Amino acid sequence: MRIAIRFALFLSVPLMLLCGCVSSKPLLRSYEASATPVEILANNASQVPEGAIVMRRARVRIESPGRSFSTGLVVWVGSSHQLRIEILSLLGLPDLVLTANGRSIKVCDLRENRFYAGSADRDFSRFLPVNLTATEAVSLMLGLSPPVDLEEGLRGDRMSEQIRVDYRLAGITKRSLWFDAASREMRRQDCYDPASGETIYSAVFEHYGDVNGYRFPGTVTVRFERPEQVTMTLRFSSVKIEQESAIAFDQEPPAGISTTDLK
Repeated sequence: MRIAIRFALFLSVPLMLLCGCVSSKPLLRSYEASATPVEILANNASQVPEGAIVMRRARVRIESPGRSFSTGLVVWVGSSHQLRIEILSLLGLPDLVLTANGRSIKVCDLRENRFYAGSADRDFSRFLPVNLTATEAVSLMLGLSPPVDLEEGLRGDRMSEQIRVDYRLAGITKRSLWFDAASREMRRQDCYDPASGETIYSAVFEHYGDVNGYRFPGTVTVRFERPEQVTMTLRFSSVKIEQESAIAFDQEPPAGISTTDLK
């Protein structure tokens, strides 16, 4: 379970693209009542400049019945599927490194001297008490909408000062996003089990700050209901937008350490 708690830090994970396309500047400064779900999601995706790499530092706290864990981490995101997370030791050095790049997910646990690799669509359920993919982790990190599957439908509803957008498949709501109607900022995201309708997790985004004209949440709180109740709170201390970076979204096992397949 110790590995599971440490890997829960992966969930603190930025930069979602709507169908892979964003513009270099925000599209809408406020929502009109007639704005379509596609316009709302495109506006949300435009909060990060195209082609940039976003780096964030955070303190994360993981809590579940009878236990809690807190540590520092650094995250880089290059697109909706390019992700690098470094979980830091008390000395500020990486204890664990996760990379995802659309082709694979790899994890190097330097404390345990273990290396894991699997396909890009693998979730973190081997290590975590939750089912979450790299693209979902990216979405939670930056408060940006996950990519929309071409088979999914969208439904939007205006509710007082917020707009709700539902991702639907075969008439069933899979995910719901709430946006502030005036600021375009995501306030909440719920993910549901399409079979039962039960909530898998619910995320709340707060304390947005401005970086070069782009808005990022300062605090993200995620409550996971399945397979067990876990609450993760991320408090971000800094964010940097880089047009060029040498950061790697792939890694190889250190010398002498074999690779464990994430089946």
